[in-house]
Amino acid sequence: MIRLAIIGAGNIAKEHLNAICSIKEFKVISITSRTTKKAEVLAKNYKIEKIYESIDTMLKVEKLDAVAVFVSAENMFEVLKKIIKYKIIFFFEKPAALNFRQTMVLHRLAKKYKVKNMVGLNRRFYSVFHKGIKFLNQKGGLKGILVEGHERFWKIKSQNKLVYDNWVYANSIHTLDLLRFFGGDIKHYKSFSYNEKKFKNFTISLKFKNKMVGTYISNWHSPGGWTVTLFGKLYTIVFKPLEKGYIINHRFKTKKILPNQFDLKFKPGFYNQMLYFKNLVKHGRLEFPAQSLNDLLKTIKLINTI
Repeated sequence: MIRLAIIGAGNIAKEHLNAICSIKEFKVISITSRTTKKAEVLAKNYKIEKIYESIDTMLKVEKLDAVAVFVSAENMFEVLKKIIKYKIIFFFEKPAALNFRQTMVLHRLAKKYKVKNMVGLNRRFYSVFHKGIKFLNQKGGLKGILVEGHERFWKIKSQNKLVYDNWVYANSIHTLDLLRFFGGDIKHYKSFSYNEKKFKNFTISLKFKNKMVGTYISNWHSPGGWTVTLFGKLYTIVFKPLEKGYIINHRFKTKKILPNQFDLKFKPGFYNQMLYFKNLVKHGRLEFPAQSLNDLLKTIKLINTI
């Protein structure tokens, strides 16, 4: 049994708890949140034994195997900086922080205290993505990638100002990270951008170490959504929205890619993601497509330069 503590009691915590509580190896022991009433609701609904008002008290008192952090983006850095010193394996929702410098601080702290960790980027665990990759690998492999990370930026003014000003780190990290998920490590890239106040339009052309090429496009002025297009030999696969995919063959006939039962039952990617975290806690190994702070830095460095 994995004795797990939860930090944060917002909507994302609820979505994660739906998946966590369906995995028998996890036992959620305690929860803490800035908003005690929200923690009380989750504790009641998910049969969590103890509620704490302080992170430090909870981590000192409880004998824990792991901690899961589901606080808001603007608070994540300070919470992670606090918990790392306890040397307890932890899972955290993206982003680690809202800038490159703070992410580096967390990376160095995790290295100093030798604490294993995993970042929650659930798109990496979409069953439709993995089915699509498997299909193309059986047909000659992946030849190219197009990721469209258009942001509906005119709709998010209600966000915390710090989050609003660093939206690439707070949200676009999902689609930018998919470049490395599908293509692997990046060898060269060139970015072009046009910024008007807070609105951004930018394009990145990439060459990966495996010699494949890719493109990333993001337009913040215009209606649109997130799309991934994978190019293979005589096949193209399109994910739009990302949770749904279809294969186009050389005769332009299409076939749907259907998600697995867990992506239908839970928020897509969340169940499979927690299986990888479970394995990290039990065996001390983090396997692809899961990422630690150290792995995440590769995407953060890309974000920092664009």
